Amino acid sequence: MGFQVGYVVMLLLLIGLDAAVVYFARANARPLHVVAISALTTIVTMMVVGLGGYLYAASSLEEFFDTTADSGSHREPTLASTHTSSPGDQLTPDQAGSVWIKTKSERTSCQVIAAQVGCSADFDTAPTTECCGKANGVIIKPSGQTEWVTGNMPNSAEWTVLDYGTYHAAGWTIDAKANGTTFTNDATGHGAKVAIESVTSF
Repeated sequence: MGFQVGYVVMLLLLIGLDAAVVYFARANARPLHVVAISALTTIVTMMVVGLGGYLYAASSLEEFFDTTADSGSHREPTLASTHTSSPGDQLTPDQAGSVWIKTKSERTSCQVIAAQVGCSADFDTAPTTECCGKANGVIIKPSGQTEWVTGNMPNSAEWTVLDYGTYHAAGWTIDAKANGTTFTNDATGHGAKVAIESVTSF
């Protein structure tokens, strides 16, 4: 939020500066100078607008994996930790409602909440996003709809490394296998299979 407020203030100041320069240029300079100065300040303003839009989009995507079912009560663990879990286990969410898991190879990391599953990995077939290059994350909705994103998992999280088998977490059934991990929403029966090679929704 601080970034957004600062950006808006900077943009308003630049617009005001542009108007002031044009006013004084018209009063004290020849028409050619008016056009040149006005064009320069307008270009600077447009550059700031473009840069601000890019940074806002990038920062929003980077924060995506920190989204929880109740963002107002979100608190990340203060220390990173990793432990293993046995097939059949009901994985317990943290205080914010998130379950943080890694596949057995630890090449894929996922955040599981009731509203969605977000997984991050170096996917072979990930598309290129409009703002931030090749996607390194995929979001799975209860409807089975998937969305490619660019973002970072938090450095501090209570990670559970899954062995091959079936698990349950936050209203999702997780079937971990050597050829990929399948997330099925218990209410809808839809979800997706996530593997380094591909992501397949159903």
